[in-house]
Amino acid sequence: MDIKLEQPVAEASPEADMLVNKTARFVEEWINEHKAEPRVPMPTEIVAAELADQCIADAESQGIEPE
Repeated sequence: MDIKLEQPVAEASPEADMLVNKTARFVEEWINEHKAEPRVPMPTEIVAAELADQCIADAESQGIEPE
């Protein structure tokens, strides 16, 4: 016997949808512009942390909150 439990899908307000899309576009573009092999071999975790910090700072300068 198949039982399907359907949960209602919450719809985002136009403002929330625009904010999410703006953030997603920013992050996608930022990654494409900043992806490169490091010149000096460094542990991946350090490189990732530094890039994340830089991305967040750049997003804040564009009015995008880090949350």
